[in-house]
Amino acid sequence: MIEVLLSIHKGHCRNILSGAKLIEIRKSYPKKDELSYYKCYLYETKADGGAGAIVGECFINGVTPIHSNFPLPYKEWIANKACIGLDYLIDYQKDSTVYAWNVSRVKQYNNPKLLEEFGLHKAPQSWCYIKKDQSLS
Repeated sequence: MIEVLLSIHKGHCRNILSGAKLIEIRKSYPKKDELSYYKCYLYETKADGGAGAIVGECFINGVTPIHSNFPLPYKEWIANKACIGLDYLIDYQKDSTVYAWNVSRVKQYNNPKLLEEFGLHKAPQSWCYIKKDQSLS
């Protein structure tokens, strides 16, 4: 199974951990697995007072491309599930395709984990693959 580390701002991370955010919108996704099912570690960035550590994990159960020509009601539904505004989604997307990562099986850690525990020295800009020997599982 593929494992990735996702850098995410505090508010979005908290929404995932609480179960409110069911979709994460990204401009790319891990393409090594045809089923698009993978484990995702949540690195809460230091921005806005975030932990600067890996605070939990989830599974991504499928990825759905969102094309720029999709109807607004569908985009509005996606934005709602992603806990973002429709205007934010449209601005982020511009005229390109973005991807809805379907979040499931969320687990918050009691004790956040450091990047070094995964063999990393800095967080990725968006996300990165984790090698099996780097992960804690």
